[in-house]
Amino acid sequence: MIEVKELVKSFGDVTVLKGITTTFETGKTN
Repeated sequence: MIEVKELVKSFGDVTVLKGITTTFETGKTN
């Protein structure tokens, strides 16, 4: 399992992702 909590990604001053939380279960396609 892979778990992502509060992911934030920006390019310079532009925020493209903010506060993304998700879980990828083993053996499942998301």
